Amino acid sequence: PAPPSEAEASKQLRGVEKRLRAVAELEQKDPASLDAAALQKLGRRDALLAARAALTAVLENVARRREAADAVYEATERVEFEETYECACCREVLELPVGLPCGHEFCRACVATVARRA
Repeated sequence: PAPPSEAEASKQLRGVEKRLRAVAELEQKDPASLDAAALQKLGRRDALLAARAALTAVLENVARRREAADAVYEATERVEFEETYECACCREVLELPVGLPCGHEFCRACVATVARRA
């Protein structure tokens, strides 16, 4: 199965943390005074700890991916292209460049747009 989204993982982690707090409260009580349902909750402690570790790992992975994407985005903002790589129609970096007989290059989409208008 696919890992949960960041929002889903956060929500699930809050639920796990709430259950772990309830288990911690039960651990403070005398085991002889606990009923079967409380003992069953205590028995789920290890599974809850494992779920917390897994959800924390998912959220850390999301944060690392976001940081990496932000770094790439920041790096692309600092890139300066020479005008020779710029389309004279759209003023963007040439995308699928098409060379004309005169030697100029334009984006394929720009050439197609101008050809349709002609």
